[in-house]
Amino acid sequence: SYAMQKLVEKKEGKGIYYWDLVHENVLKPIKAESFVLQHTEEPDGTKGIPIIGWGAYPTVDETAKIATLLLNEGRYENQQLLNKRKVQEALFLTDWEGYDSYENRRYNHSFWSRNISVDGCAKRVSYMVGHGGNYVMFLPDNAILIWYIDKMDYAIDPVVRAVGKTIEWCD
Repeated sequence: SYAMQKLVEKKEGKGIYYWDLVHENVLKPIKAESFVLQHTEEPDGTKGIPIIGWGAYPTVDETAKIATLLLNEGRYENQQLLNKRKVQEALFLTDWEGYDSYENRRYNHSFWSRNISVDGCAKRVSYMVGHGGNYVMFLPDNAILIWYIDKMDYAIDPVVRAVGKTIEWCD
């Protein structure tokens, strides 16, 4: 978040906050402008920057709107709000393999992915995960799975397999 803020200040000028740009140019158009995000508290009282690791409090409606924007590769009502290529990379829709891997997972632009098998058919599932085990998952058949929990459960395979049996998983 700090690096993004410094990049925006370098390009747009001091006093321009990247989260204000996100709010105005992304959240407002998709009607998710009430999205609450915790910011740092600065000693001099100036506006803080978003704490991206935790402290986001979207409603289910806002979560669905943001997830749908991502599913549509950053496009909303004939307007490209996000960089299409970066969204594709984040959702593992390109050949780029990402920044890092850990066990069966890959990491791209704050998204994780892993292969999950349903009825013997393995597919890559991309997802965002929040503190406590809250998930927004992008499944085959353009399905979005939102799973809010607070028990630090990071085992997504069982819930994905259950939902996977209700959608078109295998080609």
